[in-house]
Amino acid sequence: MFFSFRKILRPTSRSRIIVSRSGISYSYRLGPVRYTRNANGSRTKTIHTPVKGLTYRRTRRR
Repeated sequence: MFFSFRKILRPTSRSRIIVSRSGISYSYRLGPVRYTRNANGSRTKTIHTPVKGLTYRRTRRR
C-alpha cells in the first residue's frame, strides 16, 4: 500500500511551495507569466494570453 503526502504553503498571494513525498517544488507568478520548479528539477515557464484557452508552455529538464 502506498501513501501520498502533499502540503501546499502560500507565503504570498502569487507564490506556492509544495512539499510532497517526492520532494519540494515551488511556483510563482509575475503578471501573465508563471515560473515552476518541480521536485525532480525540471523548470516550466507558462505564459497566459488574453485569449481563452491559449497558453504557451516551455519545460526544461534538469
